[in-house]
Amino acid sequence: MKLKIKNTNSQKRNVLLIITDQQRYDAVGYNSKFVKTPNLDKLSKKSIVCSNAYVQSPQCQPSRASIFTGRYPTAHRVWWNSIDLPHTEKTIGHILSDDGYNTAFFGKAHFSNQDKRNIKNYGFQHDFLFSDWITLQSKKYVKIKKKMQLPKDEYYNCMGDKRWIGKLTDRDLHHEDIITNKAIDWITSSNDPKLCVVSYIGPHPPYAAPPPFSELYDKKDMEVPKTKSYAYSGHCLTDDDWRELKSQYYGMVSWIDDNVGKLLSAVKDNTIVIFMSDHGDILGDHGHFSKGLFAYDGNVKIPLMIYNNEIQPCKYDHIVQSIDVLPTLLHMLKIVRPKSLQGNILTSGFKSNSKINDYALSMIGYRDRLRMIRDDKYKYWIIGQEEKLFDLQSDPGENVNIRNGRILSQMRKKLLSALISAEDTIPIPHSHR
Repeated sequence: MKLKIKNTNSQKRNVLLIITDQQRYDAVGYNSKFVKTPNLDKLSKKSIVCSNAYVQSPQCQPSRASIFTGRYPTAHRVWWNSIDLPHTEKTIGHILSDDGYNTAFFGKAHFSNQDKRNIKNYGFQHDFLFSDWITLQSKKYVKIKKKMQLPKDEYYNCMGDKRWIGKLTDRDLHHEDIITNKAIDWITSSNDPKLCVVSYIGPHPPYAAPPPFSELYDKKDMEVPKTKSYAYSGHCLTDDDWRELKSQYYGMVSWIDDNVGKLLSAVKDNTIVIFMSDHGDILGDHGHFSKGLFAYDGNVKIPLMIYNNEIQPCKYDHIVQSIDVLPTLLHMLKIVRPKSLQGNILTSGFKSNSKINDYALSMIGYRDRLRMIRDDKYKYWIIGQEEKLFDLQSDPGENVNIRNGRILSQMRKKLLSALISAEDTIPIPHSHR
């Protein structure tokens, strides 16, 4: 019997996983000429660009749980932002650290409500988290005897006050720049094999970018939705609100892109780089803003690209799920995938431009349950007794809820079958890791 030889540390390839929060699939320059993301555009030219990538939940915490475990919410059981990822779940951090990698997390983790206390339980040996940023800036302002206005009030308190549109004064004080610099310091500190996760807060609300990005997009160029729904405690945006919101949203995207450029300049060429978001932002589609119990593409479809200098760059138009990222990465690293993973390996599909997934499945909630399935032609979702069915080929904007009984019946059955397949086949452990 031939024994599989484990890669030595000198043979291991570094991994940089970049995650944004609430970035739409089309909020990148390589998908929209309107958006200014020169660094991501440059990376896209030498990467596998997945043009039909979907998350397993349109909300932060359950989606991130799926990305980091390669498992559906039905398996890891994180249904809502207030539910912690169980310590029995095996993450990308566990798998790579078990294989000899040095692992670090910079930015917004959102695995639990006590991330700082629990981050090492999720497989990361080093960290600088959102809470560290708040603490760092608090100490600075106490030291110079100023009021706690920057950056805590500019960002942290803005959401609590329902001020969805904010104003940032100095980028050097804010999360995106600080975690970028911390990550670069760690990446360049030694030559041991590394998994580095850099997780940005933006472009999640409050919608606010610092100069010069706050003025990068002309508000007059921002399209105002024809219909405006009420959301978030009945707050309805005015036309001026919409223009400001959108200009700041795209400014945040460009701000992050600038930091991504700094990150990319610090990594070795043979580093595998993954760029993705945890979910999208409806950003005016159907009159809504931010996110919610919707499965429109603006909410569940994300930008995703994978740079691997051993694979020919391509545009991959077949369906991809966020749970596919981990098993695909492990295959590229020649690490045996755990049996618990539910995502598919996409490497062969990238090389032959062949379909691996028949559908994408997304879900949220244990009370107000949203369930969605999307195949090559149709998207069907249900919340409560409300059903939506769209022909994505003839109606990519998802404007016409079609009433075809035969197709509706087919998609209901397809969703039910997919949900059964998404159930966890691994017994729930009786003890924590």
